[in-house]
Amino acid sequence: MKFFLTRIVLALASCMLGFGCSSARVFQTSGSMGSVGTVSDVHVSIHPGSLDVDTESYYRTNSISGLLRTAVLAELRRKGKVDTNGAKIEISVTDFRLRSGSAVFWVGVMAGSDHIASVIVVKKGNISLKTFEASASGNESLWSALVTGRLSAGSRANLFCQMIARDIASQL
Repeated sequence: MKFFLTRIVLALASCMLGFGCSSARVFQTSGSMGSVGTVSDVHVSIHPGSLDVDTESYYRTNSISGLLRTAVLAELRRKGKVDTNGAKIEISVTDFRLRSGSAVFWVGVMAGSDHIASVIVVKKGNISLKTFEASASGNESLWSALVTGRLSAGSRANLFCQMIARDIASQL
């Protein structure tokens, strides 16, 4: 009986977490497959005209550019890929949606999903070494957000930034 109850509890926990999955995708669209070596700086901006006024305001309120820049630099430092003479990374955010914590709490998955998409260019001087398209998305339900600690918009945005950063660093 104890084994049966354990299996039920594990199945329920898996279902609750399964309704709130987050994923990231970073794929190279141009440039050499070789390593770019090190990176000196990361610049994040919004692609002109890609976000409406309200979305851009919410983007800025949640400091997404800062979160993304910090996450990428931290991951590159962790991998020993930061040097003052390295290449520069330019991230241009092309799409963004982040539900508020209250929307996740009250409406859950019915409020849609969170996502961020961007184009990433790695440059050395004026020469583009590599170009990537990156995106992260998630669809947290109330239960999965509570279980994983991602009820707040900031915690979900931070997760997306860290996922993208990890993938960028592994492909440089």
